Amino acid sequence: MSPIIATLLGIFFGITFLNAMIMFYVWRRHYRELATSYWAAANILAATSAAMYGLRPYLPLSLSIFCGFFAGVSGVLFIGFGIAQFVGRPLPWRMTIVALAILSVGLPYFLFVQDNAEWRFLIYSILIVLITLNTVVYLLRPITPPDGDARIFVAIAMLIFSLGWIVEFLITVEAFQNLLPISEQESEIFWLCANITSSILLPMSLLLLISERLLGELGRQASIDSLTGILNRRGFFSLAQVEIARGIRHNRPVAMIILDIDHFKLVNDRYGHAAGDKVLVQLAATIGQTLRLGDLFCRMGGEEFCLLLTEVGELEAINIAKRIKDLVSSNVLRLGTDEISITASLGLTMVVETNDSLSDALAAADKALYRAKDFGRNRIEIEPSTNHVVRQ
Repeated sequence: MSPIIATLLGIFFGITFLNAMIMFYVWRRHYRELATSYWAAANILAATSAAMYGLRPYLPLSLSIFCGFFAGVSGVLFIGFGIAQFVGRPLPWRMTIVALAILSVGLPYFLFVQDNAEWRFLIYSILIVLITLNTVVYLLRPITPPDGDARIFVAIAMLIFSLGWIVEFLITVEAFQNLLPISEQESEIFWLCANITSSILLPMSLLLLISERLLGELGRQASIDSLTGILNRRGFFSLAQVEIARGIRHNRPVAMIILDIDHFKLVNDRYGHAAGDKVLVQLAATIGQTLRLGDLFCRMGGEEFCLLLTEVGELEAINIAKRIKDLVSSNVLRLGTDEISITASLGLTMVVETNDSLSDALAAADKALYRAKDFGRNRIEIEPSTNHVVRQ
């Protein structure tokens, strides 16, 4: 083994071992990301494979080949396991069983029955490339799409890794040696450089993939009400502004409803705050089931909720509000032997037709809500007031 090959091999071993430690640390800090444990194991296996390759002159041939080849293939499989876990695909058990079965049969045969280094490397390199390309497909066709574009960098790193193995395969197998105008040592240097490049780029890209998911989760958590699971005020405002602007731009009606539970303080005082929380959760679930795709629903705070209904005229918005009011009043929460019934007051305004902004719409709907409270509760009022009869 030439000094440059030995140096590159040592660099690759050091990088993969360090990568394993980093991934293990990330896994310890983020137990929910099981993918990082697979990626840590993959790097340990890659370092083991590199060590077996470098120690071939000092170890029995069968030991270095079996340990090196199985560690290499298993390492690539573990990368695939992590990617599949991360993007929501089933773990590739069938491919794993087939690959290990081929390796288990092919290596002993071409080592002990018919000693043929070319065929051993042919089996090994083809398995490595096919598993890697299958993982790239998993990555680019996810069931659970990642939050950013880091998967593109992961795919590039894995394709660089595959390219190194393809070049080494073409030079090692005698039938293909004339396809590339480079020597065997040059191809080995290219192969190691491709491995080193991918071993640097791949973990960085995987960590970026994780950070994108964490940032996406933080963004979603910042927009979701922790009790009811619907939008909170912040999340609602950012989305509602977009929908109102779209309605104005395309001249499509948008309605807003503010809903407030009547005498909710009495529920908390009589049954306790835990019961009050259950009432809010049940109310949010009940109303959420009635909404259409594209409608927005949020908890503004306390017992107040807000809805933005897209592409509805005033009469349709009134009918939706009536349906919601009736659902609220007919919904009963059972706590042991107690039954909790509530009613709600609703304020309705047509956003695009009568208001220019989200703040104007909120002010108008709030004004209608207070009028509904003043007129006896458990009713709907519209702002600006119209001739439509909306009470029971």
